[in-house]
Amino acid sequence: MKFHRCNLCGCVTHYVTTPKCPEKVVAVNMNMAPLDVLAAIPVREIDGANY
Repeated sequence: MKFHRCNLCGCVTHYVTTPKCPEKVVAVNMNMAPLDVLAAIPVREIDGANY
């Protein structure tokens, strides 16, 4: 994985997989998003035990 950080505070903003990984994955640190943006994102809860 290749981690990307904020130039100002150093927090990880997101990461992407590299060509060595079998799947393409992008993950975004939503803890850095404004609360109004977070509130507008639909949430789908998954029961991991029965998924």
